[in-house]
Amino acid sequence: MTLPQLVDWAANAMMDGVFDEHHTAVLSAVVSRLGVADVRAFGLTWEDCEQLFGQLGFSAHADIVMA
Repeated sequence: MTLPQLVDWAANAMMDGVFDEHHTAVLSAVVSRLGVADVRAFGLTWEDCEQLFGQLGFSAHADIVMA
């Protein structure tokens, strides 16, 4: 998924506003942050991704392998 596709998805998800009622605060915070990831002032760094995954209860890691 490209960054523009992610931003579009997040914008649509915020407009739809259908989040699990038990997790609305966390999900809306994460999705709204993704919705502005294409704005230069906000961007989306690896550290941002780690933090967002952490808010969702996941940890992020990357594996670098030879192609």
